Amino acid sequence: MALPGRRILVLYGSETGNSQDKAEEVDRLCQRLRFHTDLKVMDETKLNDLLDGYDLVCFVVSTTGQGEFPANARAFWKSLRRAKLPPNCLAPVRFTTFGLGDSSYQKFNWSARLLRSRLLRLGASEAFERGEADERHDDGVDSIYQPWVQKLREYLLATYPLPDSVEPIPDSEPLSARYLLRIVPDDMRVHREQEEPAAGEQAFAGGSDNGDEEEERRFLANRDKNAALSHVDRPRSSKEQVDADRELAKMVLHDGDTPRYNGTPIEVNGIDLRQDFYDKDNILKDAPEKYLLRPSPQHAATTPPSPPPPFPPPVLLPVPYCIDAKVAGNTRVTPADHWQDVRLLQLDVHFPVVDGHTNEPLPGDTIVLYAKNYPEDVQRLIDLMGWGDVADANIAFQGNAPAGLFLREGATLRELLTHNLDITAIPSRTFLEKLSYYTTNPDQTEKLLELIQPAYAQEFYDFTSRPRRTILEVLAEFRSAVVPYDIIPDMFPVIRGREFSIANGGVHWHKRLLGQPCPPRTMPPGKGPDVEAPDTALYRFDLLVALVEYKTIIRKPRQGLCSRYIKHLPVGTPLRIDYRRSNPPPCGATGALRPLIAIATGTGIAPIRSLLHERATHPAAAESLLFFGCRNQHADFHFHEEWAETPKLTVYPAFSRDPVPHDEAKRRLALDSKVGNNKDTDVRAAAGLPPLDAVATGMLAPNYDQGKTYVQHVIRRNAARVCELLRKNAVICLCGNSGRMPKSVRAALLDAAVMGGFCADTKEAEKLLFEGQGDDGIVYWEETW
Repeated sequence: MALPGRRILVLYGSETGNSQDKAEEVDRLCQRLRFHTDLKVMDETKLNDLLDGYDLVCFVVSTTGQGEFPANARAFWKSLRRAKLPPNCLAPVRFTTFGLGDSSYQKFNWSARLLRSRLLRLGASEAFERGEADERHDDGVDSIYQPWVQKLREYLLATYPLPDSVEPIPDSEPLSARYLLRIVPDDMRVHREQEEPAAGEQAFAGGSDNGDEEEERRFLANRDKNAALSHVDRPRSSKEQVDADRELAKMVLHDGDTPRYNGTPIEVNGIDLRQDFYDKDNILKDAPEKYLLRPSPQHAATTPPSPPPPFPPPVLLPVPYCIDAKVAGNTRVTPADHWQDVRLLQLDVHFPVVDGHTNEPLPGDTIVLYAKNYPEDVQRLIDLMGWGDVADANIAFQGNAPAGLFLREGATLRELLTHNLDITAIPSRTFLEKLSYYTTNPDQTEKLLELIQPAYAQEFYDFTSRPRRTILEVLAEFRSAVVPYDIIPDMFPVIRGREFSIANGGVHWHKRLLGQPCPPRTMPPGKGPDVEAPDTALYRFDLLVALVEYKTIIRKPRQGLCSRYIKHLPVGTPLRIDYRRSNPPPCGATGALRPLIAIATGTGIAPIRSLLHERATHPAAAESLLFFGCRNQHADFHFHEEWAETPKLTVYPAFSRDPVPHDEAKRRLALDSKVGNNKDTDVRAAAGLPPLDAVATGMLAPNYDQGKTYVQHVIRRNAARVCELLRKNAVICLCGNSGRMPKSVRAALLDAAVMGGFCADTKEAEKLLFEGQGDDGIVYWEETW
């Protein structure tokens, strides 16, 4: 129980859920120190709430995009930036901030830094040191978060000590649930008429017909991205794996020098016998075929493809501000034998027409899709937890619902699990802590509580993130745990929308005015009535989606929640989507007058294609250069067939895995020694270029015998053409994966500006290319993820 006079406000802004997880951990820490806590999304908070007598206000916020606040924190940030706010209006506020960011981005932890600076300017005092976590760290955000949160605990106990007779609430004692369900009595339940199947619903039981029956190689070892290991020639049977997992779950550490299991030492000659020898890195690796998620072509005759599972029903949730859409196409665009399944997903989207005008889409805009759980997974969870008696009963919340969870009227528990809660997410520490309270096996309880301790951060990572173990799998392993149905929303995370860049534009939107009533856009409670629009404009949007499919150290195929949903998404399925306006690159008639230098890798071509389509609608558009990087010319050179038909466009491809003829390799090597495509400092000095940093250097010196050529190499080789457009105040657009690629490309652009004679040195190039950003100068626009 909280003690009187002890209050803490925990606010979070989260795009993917990571910041929310950490905010919930901070909230529970404070509760255990006998504070009354309020946990809120930043956008649900008014500035006056900060002045409500809290001992501390703790902000946990991530940075998304290029230094932007998460979507659920932007309204709060906008209110905080109002020019009319008095300088000392937040003088009574004592705060601390914890930021989650990615150091591969130029504006690392920008949101947390901007927030802290603004709070200080408005008179608030920083009561406890800030923390800034880096997702690129070997140990992830926990490398900073765990020490920071332990120091916060020490600070709170020292600054707000507990009475001598009162102790903090121990970890073994459960805290009260914030969100609870109740069963709606029979006389108050909503009874729905049997609905006609929605268009395309007949295909749900069998999935889509977009290449599911092709025999394909789904995945080859890709350690950098997926930690894919499948080590032994004869993997364990399912029974052997279950038995082994149960044994591992029983193994506990005791005080003393030698860890023991049921009294028996579990460490011999320095080898931890709890570890599965066959899951060690770099031991007994198999042939590449063992990494395939589906049978190889040579085994097609003897191994028929498995039919897709029954598809989730097309229930449309009342998500605020969402609009209606329908699946118009779902086509695999990579060959069947390519390791990655990339889909061209086409959606017909209804836009409201107000006063004869629509909110016209722009290049860089995104669509948010909301995935669903498959019925077989939901039924498995219901069976594991013994919820069969209440699974199809109508439910309602006792009080508030979690942020981002929207139930339709008369929803059942099964619908909640199918459409709202992510039962296949990687479990957080908070989930494991709560689960420990419902295990009846003492060994399992101890194991769960051990995993959440800071001292066992590596064990927590090895159990959860490294094998990508899901909540459903954890519940199956800890079978003594039975979670009451009423605390389900307090235990399970909410399904979050997945954001995808629109990949087409201009006339390729196929805009049509339908002249029919537009379905109302649902407003959140208390925000006003639903808005009726007199007409609808129908747009056809393309999304280029790389499905996440891989294997991990526990040798089980993995698929992302949204990837699995999209993989079998039938044509004709109705959807509710969120349309998000971005900060677009220069476009329109004025923007098209500037030349374009576009750089994209993989599915990063999507927003670039949208921009090229839009530029093509302007007859006076200037020329464009496209540097596109992918693995293979005949596998993932996306949209290559239309580039030859695009006016004023020159494409420079980089195929990183295609073999290069010996003579061509020699020619490139000689050229690269002149343009700085070499990590050798002396070679770069001879070319008039400074040494590269470690990140950019790691992406140079390709092995031409294996064809390892990347977009940055091609940029340097074409420095003269790049500078030709830079002299005309070009727009530079970079899209693709975050990490080393953006840094390497920026370094290549600096080198090209020097080698092509546009700048005297890289210092001048840095200023002109990336720091000017004026209306008359070069514009640099980046969208990486």
